[in-house]
Amino acid sequence: MALRSLRTAIRKARKAHAADQRRIAAQAAQPDAITALNPGLQDLLDHSRRRLNTWAGDYRGRPVPLTLLHFSDIHGDQENLERIEAFRRTWARHLDDTLCTGDLCYQNFADGLDFWRVTDGTILTCVGNHDAIDPSEYPRPYPGYQPDWQHLVDSRDVAAALMDPFAPKWGPNARHQPGTTFYYKDYPEQRIRLVVIDHTLHEERAVQEQADWLSATLKDAGEKELAVVAATHAACLENEPVECTFTSTTRLQVANESYYTRSIYLERVQEFMDAGGHFTCWLCGHEHVDFILRSTRFPHQLFVVVPSAWPNPRWADGARKRGHKSQDCFNLTTIDTSAHVVKIVRVGADRDCLLRHKGVLVLDYQTGQVIHNE
Repeated sequence: MALRSLRTAIRKARKAHAADQRRIAAQAAQPDAITALNPGLQDLLDHSRRRLNTWAGDYRGRPVPLTLLHFSDIHGDQENLERIEAFRRTWARHLDDTLCTGDLCYQNFADGLDFWRVTDGTILTCVGNHDAIDPSEYPRPYPGYQPDWQHLVDSRDVAAALMDPFAPKWGPNARHQPGTTFYYKDYPEQRIRLVVIDHTLHEERAVQEQADWLSATLKDAGEKELAVVAATHAACLENEPVECTFTSTTRLQVANESYYTRSIYLERVQEFMDAGGHFTCWLCGHEHVDFILRSTRFPHQLFVVVPSAWPNPRWADGARKRGHKSQDCFNLTTIDTSAHVVKIVRVGADRDCLLRHKGVLVLDYQTGQVIHNE
């Protein structure tokens, strides 16, 4: 009798497993809107997340690559945010995290983040200039008015809107102090620390406080033998482009003097590197077009600039049309610290007005060399 009951239980378990497999297959057959417009992602992600097949050292002891869905400058576009959220659910097993590098608000701080309710709150965020700009500055009160990008709301108010409500959902390895707009998150399996800073801070005291926090955070990462990837909204002012299809040829102005990541933060990163720390790259946005940039002061610091996730053709260097593949635009960025490479897969808008294709890019982040681009 007991044997018959065991067989019955096994049959039921097998039927339940088969039903689960059919449900998973049915879901895969009906991809989200972005996946449907971007065929071939499975193959690209499988390859990008695989470690290089080298025989030096203990292969099993090497850290696995980290894959981030990196988007920026969504500017209050709820439709595109919903599409990204659906994409995240489809590819959850292939993504370690999602990062938005700023400009969540449409125009200014007063626009708020009501549209963000369509997410599950786990997206890591970074402060952009539009997220902190005072409502009196933007939109411009009269024709020809030039905004003062240092006329900002208090950073504690920005934190209360952008960081504090969501930080508890960022996971147990995220370290954020309420009321602040900078934080870090560790990925133990990948042995990587993601450090997020707020470069809208402009008062000398606030800049120094963040710089000191950055130094302490980097030192701690070094002591724990963690590699570091940094996130900020805009690139540094003194830079040179890395030649590839992921560097725009239609925008001449990069990180103008009114808005950029201050040198003091790059200096602290360089001190970390000079002390033997493992730094990979900066992830940012702001420009609304593609750029791969190298700091001229610190040539081993690269900035990967992702275009706007908001499909506004005015700021794009290629077509952006709703209902088409170009409606969406973000990177699947994989960092392999054992091979010292950054692998980028473009999802969505993948051509500019010169018809250059932006499919994939692989960079050696130690030398800045382009390994592959197609």
